[in-house]
Amino acid sequence: MINIIKANFLKNRHSKVIITSCTLSSMYSILSVLIFLSYENQSSRQIFKIYNWFFLGLVILSQFALSIFIPFLFTPDKEAGNYAYDLRLGVPREKIFVSKYIYVSIILLIVELISVVLFTFFEFLLGFDQVPILQIILLSFLVFIFLSFPICIYLIVNYKYSYNGTLLIGVIFSLSGILLGTTALGTNIWHFFPWTWGIVACEKLKFGLFNRFEILKFYRIGVICIFLILIMLLLSTYWFKKAEIKTN
Repeated sequence: MINIIKANFLKNRHSKVIITSCTLSSMYSILSVLIFLSYENQSSRQIFKIYNWFFLGLVILSQFALSIFIPFLFTPDKEAGNYAYDLRLGVPREKIFVSKYIYVSIILLIVELISVVLFTFFEFLLGFDQVPILQIILLSFLVFIFLSFPICIYLIVNYKYSYNGTLLIGVIFSLSGILLGTTALGTNIWHFFPWTWGIVACEKLKFGLFNRFEILKFYRIGVICIFLILIMLLLSTYWFKKAEIKTN
């Protein structure tokens, strides 16, 4: 499995997808810092709000970006024979699918780390260091867990319907996530839509006001999310094993 993950990285070493992802995450961090500097009121309360807005924007943009970048990540496989090479390796399909999931998750983690570390570095460099590092780490970890959920769905849709399918799912997840996660519309129902959990976490866990009850609540949800990811992986690998994927 490790060799398959390495092979995916090697296939995309000259691809612009990973470089573009890292560049855009860096640009987002720098833009967030510039927006923060434009505020006249730079009180501790305002700094805490900026951090929440930063993470909220990161979740929304990342969730949508995954629907675009996943098809492009596997474009070399498709162009080489509509995934024929992968499916004829003699490696169990389950390993191929799980390896691709881990591969995308690693890229997601790298991109998130670049964005969060860069934003935090500039904030501390400018002297706005009121936000405890532990709170940043806790929310970053939750964000990564919650963003990992839709990867299985995007991968399956990509194999079945390619770019148009993942883009449609990305739009649905993003718009419904914003509506249910940031407005009163989803007050009582957001729990039932896993792709909204990251957005709600960034809304509810206010920097500077973290309390034990809220942290435990979202870490319980995080544990549930991990179980859901495992279930999704089992279902997805079963589908991938049985699916008739057309090859050239």
